[in-house]
Amino acid sequence: MLEKLRNLLQLYPKVAGVELYIGQDGNMEGYVSILKYSKTVLSTIFTSNDLIPADKFTEIIHKSTPVSLVINGKGIMFRELGTEGLDDQQILNQVLPKVSIHDYYLQKTDASDGKQVIAVIRKSLVTQILQKFSELGLKIIQISLGPFVIQQFIFTHGAETQQALQQVSFAHAGVMLSFRGSKLHQVITIPVDAKIQTSYKIGNEELDSRQLPSYGAAIQILFGNETGLDISISSGRVLLNREEYENAQIFRKTGIGILAFFLVLLLINFLFLDYYDRQKSELINKNNFFQSQLDHTNYAKAKVEERKRFIENSGWGNPSMVSFYSDRLAKSMSPTLILTSMEINPVNKKYEEGKSNLTFDYNTIIVYGTCFNPRDINDWQKSLSNSEWVKSVELLNFMQDKEEKVNKFNLLIKY
Repeated sequence: MLEKLRNLLQLYPKVAGVELYIGQDGNMEGYVSILKYSKTVLSTIFTSNDLIPADKFTEIIHKSTPVSLVINGKGIMFRELGTEGLDDQQILNQVLPKVSIHDYYLQKTDASDGKQVIAVIRKSLVTQILQKFSELGLKIIQISLGPFVIQQFIFTHGAETQQALQQVSFAHAGVMLSFRGSKLHQVITIPVDAKIQTSYKIGNEELDSRQLPSYGAAIQILFGNETGLDISISSGRVLLNREEYENAQIFRKTGIGILAFFLVLLLINFLFLDYYDRQKSELINKNNFFQSQLDHTNYAKAKVEERKRFIENSGWGNPSMVSFYSDRLAKSMSPTLILTSMEINPVNKKYEEGKSNLTFDYNTIIVYGTCFNPRDINDWQKSLSNSEWVKSVELLNFMQDKEEKVNKFNLLIKY
């Protein structure tokens, strides 16, 4: 799974190639090339024209940028020889007799005619260099010996570059490399003060020969898997550095991807939540409106029912029969009787006294009037009692008004 992620993700957006030159006095200086690779476009951020002291590397290389290192100068030995059928110990003894493979690193570079160029370095020197870079805060993820990494150009930049790199001389390293097609042909030792071609056209870049190894080291990291070339030594610490860097890149890139995914998911959830929240608010408002209308309707219905009961209880829903009763009373009266007022279904006396709610005495008529002869009221009372529509007649009050010289009466009629 992790290997698939390595292939899918661009783990090296920026790489620093460093050619570290070790002088005879052990002083360490180098050339630096920093390349950026983004969306299949390779660009040069920086490349140095002069040697830079190792202690100044951090002024150019950011600590987060991985370093592909080329070691040249004192402590590096190389020889072109046939290696078929030989193991690493035997190959090493072809270069340095009577030494142990446990103390040295070997680098094998294929050459023409079935031979290989063998480069050798002490492990203790590599450890010293790794310690130096570790103190600077720089992480080395690959180490190559000698200028042989420029062979990466042959594969990555095509026929035009092959033609340009038929012979390349490195005066500071005291060596000249010649190529046939895409393969290393010869390694020739030259004087340090030899006159050499110093400028080479590599793709769109114009590079000095001193810049080629550092540039090639960066190219090897970026395109080594595509070219199939591995011009480097196998150091456990360097391999660990590379694995840690790649895993950190995988974690960072996948982490960013996962965070972006969840951010988009949260955004979608927010949009849905906002939509449904607005829908909810709208439904709540509608529900409140309809509930208000329902409450108003129920209140109105209750009022209607209350008034309906009031009308039914008060008898107003029945025919009033006022004209009928008035006509019957008038017909049965003596001409000597004078009616002053009449109450049909009068208000209950308890209501008037404040002892009950408003009620009426139904099927009741109270007649107020005057007469001169008490016998007339008695006769009328008897006449009403004999009427079919009258249930009972009661004289509520009878009194003489001496000032007006008439008799006043109140007559209660039940029907």
